[in-house]
Amino acid sequence: MGLPSCMRRTTQIRMSRNGLPRHAASYQAVGRIMGTHPCLAESCSQSKETEEWSSDTQLDSSLLQKVVGGIVTAVNISENEANQVLALVAKDHRSQTARQWHADMDSGFQQSNANPRQIANLAVAIALMITKSRRRENASKSELAFVWNLVCNAMQNQAMHRAGLSVNRSAQGFLAIPLCSVIKDGNIDILFRVHVWLPDGQRGAPGFDIHSHQPFAQSWVLAGQGTDYAYDVKPVATFDDATHARYALAWTSGANLDSKYKTHQTYSKVVNTGDFMRADIGRVASHGRDMSYSISAGSFHSSKVAPDGLHATLFLFDGSQGFVRDAPVLGPAEAEEHVQIRDAAGITSSALSGLVDSVRRWEDCLLKSQYHAQRAEWLQGFSALKEAQSLCEADMDLAHMAKYRQAVIDRLRILLQSHALSDSEEVVEWRYLYGRALLLNGDCEDALAQFNHFDGTTPAIAFSRVPSEQNRERLRYLTTAGADFERVDRHGCSALDYAIMNSDFAAEKIIVTALRDRLEQRASGEIHQRLREARLRKHFREIFREILRPMLIGGEVESMTKVRSAYSEVLLRDPAKYRAFDAFKYVKYSELLEHGRFPRSNAGLAQSYRPGHSAENYFLFFSYRWVNPDPWAQEPDDEENTQYKRVLQAIAQFLTVHPHIEPEKIGVWIDFACIDQEHPECGIAALPLLLAQCDAVISLVDDRYYDRAWCSVEVMMIHTLRKAYGVHQWYEFAVPAPGSVDCAASPLRAGPECVQVALTSKLLRYEEDRPKILFLERQSKLLC
Repeated sequence: MGLPSCMRRTTQIRMSRNGLPRHAASYQAVGRIMGTHPCLAESCSQSKETEEWSSDTQLDSSLLQKVVGGIVTAVNISENEANQVLALVAKDHRSQTARQWHADMDSGFQQSNANPRQIANLAVAIALMITKSRRRENASKSELAFVWNLVCNAMQNQAMHRAGLSVNRSAQGFLAIPLCSVIKDGNIDILFRVHVWLPDGQRGAPGFDIHSHQPFAQSWVLAGQGTDYAYDVKPVATFDDATHARYALAWTSGANLDSKYKTHQTYSKVVNTGDFMRADIGRVASHGRDMSYSISAGSFHSSKVAPDGLHATLFLFDGSQGFVRDAPVLGPAEAEEHVQIRDAAGITSSALSGLVDSVRRWEDCLLKSQYHAQRAEWLQGFSALKEAQSLCEADMDLAHMAKYRQAVIDRLRILLQSHALSDSEEVVEWRYLYGRALLLNGDCEDALAQFNHFDGTTPAIAFSRVPSEQNRERLRYLTTAGADFERVDRHGCSALDYAIMNSDFAAEKIIVTALRDRLEQRASGEIHQRLREARLRKHFREIFREILRPMLIGGEVESMTKVRSAYSEVLLRDPAKYRAFDAFKYVKYSELLEHGRFPRSNAGLAQSYRPGHSAENYFLFFSYRWVNPDPWAQEPDDEENTQYKRVLQAIAQFLTVHPHIEPEKIGVWIDFACIDQEHPECGIAALPLLLAQCDAVISLVDDRYYDRAWCSVEVMMIHTLRKAYGVHQWYEFAVPAPGSVDCAASPLRAGPECVQVALTSKLLRYEEDRPKILFLERQSKLLC
């Protein structure tokens, strides 16, 4: 299986407390996912492999002979091969059970891949379903499994495929494989097919789904879910009263186009007769695995299957149970005709049968998992999901099977959330399987989170501890996925340590490759980062040292306006600098007041400074600590909007201290509003330049403000600017005393004259931000 490209790199994943991805859905009832099978207990109490097949249904030899003739027509097999089967059937003219007929065929044809054996098996399977239908008997689960086994083997047999076992596309969207076709006078006597709706969204020609059949029809569901709609159809006089028009149907196999049914069709055509019809929905019935339903001759119906689901049925047309010569199709009243090309675009019966069989086994696995989970039999449930996941990887790894992959992920998540794992080996096995399921579904970061999950050990360490070829293959998979091989367990040993201790040279080679790849990625990333930082420093130096710094020297009153204008102009003039640094943005004080909370960068309140157009001429930069108690929060403030209220209090006191500054002229710089929170790189790179364009910095100081790295680096910047040029102002706004609502109790005071900052010891919410802080520290040294 090819891995998603995102797995070629190593990613640090943020986890919730229980080790699941942060966005993992909360635990719901197990039965919600993919529905609940009506025979769950029966399905899980006895596996398909061990279930004894039996059927008391008697099959008449004359029916078998008729079916063999129909197989000859449908599959285009040779008369010689058919005669071998007919000769065996003709030996005994008595009726006997399907099981006895099958035993006779087994003994009569020893070569399992020979066409006569496949023809004989198909004849028994089809005759059994015809007999069941004619006697109005329900086919048991074991009988359907037996029939499908014979049909599937025939569809996957290469000799049958070469003989002419074909696939065609129906106007209703499904793919049909005709297995038996008996035509009398151009009319269907018996037609037995496999119908498969693929999860590819193709569901037939729009508007032509309501149709009728000349003969009686019966369907047995092999896999998936489908819904059958029955309609009450009546002729109407006018177009306005009509929902549809009546269409006449004709087929062609390459020669004449007429109303005589053709087993092997090139295309079919429906033509508007001009008769207006009204179709009202009558009965609606959903059908799942091992269920059956029938359609009377001439009755109008349609079948609906979800576009992302696979649905497969055995389908019988039987003229002996009812036949009408006139079986029209309904279509759009305004259209004239529709042509359905029957070509299946290269899809083979072998591929279809393999996929249907895989989905059937997948359904069995999920039913077993649900059965065991409801009984708290966690290991058995996990084992069933492991098999389902293997099917997704090996046999169902197709472009349109996401629904099935996601169902396994959902079930695994439920087991992980509902069962407290105590055994470290269980943890490793479950996390590894969950990671593979996520990776197959393209959830790269969540997959890595499972592969790197640490609960005393990691999958890489555990698989290295026990030498085996299976574990080496798992190590190769983890290597390709980019898992972390550097972690050590509670004993201080890494995956490499255990491989060497065990003299497992093959595992050692795999792990060394993983470590080398990780180190090379790290080195490549480090070099890329250093190149980026060097280019940023070059741009920074050219902007600040050569353009902005000369304007700040001397401390003129108008220098800040000149600085802002010059910065805006240089970004417009130089595309490289425009790509490297964010524009100077701000929020109007009046709009901040009205908003009622910190606006996010995508709220539309932040605007770029435009020389000569922006009315604001005094800008305040706010440095503050994120106080949201949720460590994964995407917003800086708490539910009470504490920091937002402090900002407003600080501005109110600032205006009291500086009465000459007009409130409507104030612009406010707040990181959450002015730096793009989805793509913050350019805003962070420009932070010293942005701060340098603000007239004053106000720090919202509390007992932890100076412990935070981001706050400290902003303090370093304003301290450097104030000391070097004497133009900028810096204030501290202290946290009000508990219970105080009086602004006077929260004085606005000048920032300290001397500040010593050691950023390496300061705290960060995300430690991966440390290189950004240290880079900004270096940039700050260019401000003086």
